[in-house]
Amino acid sequence: MTDNRTAVDWDSARASNRDNREDRVPLHEEAYGTSALDDPNHLTGVIWTDLAALEPFLPGGTVSGLDVCHLQCHIGTDTLSLARAGARITGVDFSLGSPGCRALAGWRNVLHPRRAPRALRH
Repeated sequence: MTDNRTAVDWDSARASNRDNREDRVPLHEEAYGTSALDDPNHLTGVIWTDLAALEPFLPGGTVSGLDVCHLQCHIGTDTLSLARAGARITGVDFSLGSPGCRALAGWRNVLHPRRAPRALRH
């Protein structure tokens, strides 16, 4: 049996992954319908589904009042929805610019990209 694996160093792999995520931001902003987030009561379908699945395991059946760290928040739509559901939220993404997340942070002033504890930052 032959080993077909290619050696890739960590920095190159991480940079490739980050670049891929950043390249998809405009596509995801359009595809996810970020304009719906202009409605302060709108929650994404992902968060509606997740909250329903998590309800039996959450104190009081809700994320309200919980501290939540959303890793790889990408464009921030689900992060904003968690905040709207009452969580105290921190969105973290390793993208250099994280343009979508930053845009949403200014929108409702409820997302705080890169404010994670120092141990979570790269």
